[in-house]
Amino acid sequence: MIEDAVPEGYGGPAGWAVLVEEESTMLGDTRWMLAECRLVEDGGRAAAEALARQLAMEHVPRGVRPLFGATAGRRVFRVSEGSWLVEVRSDSATALCRVTAAEQVHVQSYIPAPKAEVTPPDKPRRLFGRG
Repeated sequence: MIEDAVPEGYGGPAGWAVLVEEESTMLGDTRWMLAECRLVEDGGRAAAEALARQLAMEHVPRGVRPLFGATAGRRVFRVSEGSWLVEVRSDSATALCRVTAAEQVHVQSYIPAPKAEVTPPDKPRRLFGRG
C-alpha cells in the first residue's frame, strides 16, 4: 500500500517540486535523465507551476553551451498545466528538456540490507577423496 502522506522535511506540507529532465544520447541510445529537482517550500501548486514556467524559459541543458555573449535559441511548448517541453539550440548542439511541476506524494528512505555473518567451516573439506 502506498501512503500519500509526505514525511516532514520533504518540501513542506503540499510537497510540490519542479523536475527538469534532459535528453541524453550515448552510443545511439536516447534516455531522459533527471537533471534537477527543486523543492517548492511555499505557495504550493501555483508556485511550482510558476517556477516550472520560468525554468522552461531559462534552463540551458548541459549539452548546449552557447559561446560567450551568445544567447541560446529555444522553442517552448506547454504540454499541459505545469508541464513544458523545450528545445534549446546553440551553434554546436540542440537538446530537448522537459520541465514539470510535480506533487511529491511518497518518500521512502533507503534501508541497507543487514550484513550477513560469514562463519568459516569447522574443518576444511576436500573435493575428492576422504576428508
